[in-house]
Amino acid sequence: MSGSGAVVCITGCGSGIGRHLAERFYRRGYRVVCTDRAVERLDYALGWERGRVSVMALDVTRREDWQRCMKQVGERWGRLDVLINNAGVLDTDFFHEIADLDVVDIQIDVNLKGPIYGMHYALPLLRKSLSPVVINISSLAGVAPIPGMSIYTASKYGLRGFTLAVATELDRLGIRVYNVSPDAVRTPLIEGVRHKSASNLLYSGVLLSVEDIERVVFRLLRRPRRREVLLPWWRALLAHFANCFPYWSKGVARLLDAKGEKKRKQLAARNGEH
Repeated sequence: MSGSGAVVCITGCGSGIGRHLAERFYRRGYRVVCTDRAVERLDYALGWERGRVSVMALDVTRREDWQRCMKQVGERWGRLDVLINNAGVLDTDFFHEIADLDVVDIQIDVNLKGPIYGMHYALPLLRKSLSPVVINISSLAGVAPIPGMSIYTASKYGLRGFTLAVATELDRLGIRVYNVSPDAVRTPLIEGVRHKSASNLLYSGVLLSVEDIERVVFRLLRRPRRREVLLPWWRALLAHFANCFPYWSKGVARLLDAKGEKKRKQLAARNGEH
């Protein structure tokens, strides 16, 4: 897909993967719809060429927000070529230690229901595009059960299952739908839970970069033959093993937990954290 004049809408552009993708799509000539629940975090885009950017407040858990957003996109550009459901939240807690069930609601609402709502309200505009694409950013937690992240895991299992199922349905309409499931990415989302022992497994591998996600996204736009991408490949293999053999994966999980705890504490010490 050529960037010249194509319209992309990205959720969760306030930081991390969303912000990086918004900047890269803009540089490639796309018309970019930057959205985030906290619209003040989108101030970096205010200096962009006004004819190629829309900055919108969007809480992905609110249907009325999605309706308003897609209405404005339709009125301004008449179609949507690429939708990237990137917004996500993460709270690492062992289930028996969860005291406030709000952490359940917010993770299910943002990580699972948000992309479903977004695809529903974006469909009319996507069908007006000559080559419509939807990319849902999931997680390897949607492939393997992750201790310490049971609610997040549930939300990402749901998102991956929904994405792969709806991808076959929307093929008939000419809409390409992809699932991208990365391991932990070095973003404020991950750094925000570094102080918790329940996040050990997040730190048991090599943290991916936002550039890693960028490469996958633009590769999918250029070569549309894959349904999903899991990365890195070796962690994806571990995830598939854990999914197929959950009992036997307990030993591997213990080893990774110990490795992640060591690395997490080293990072905390390096940053002067206690």
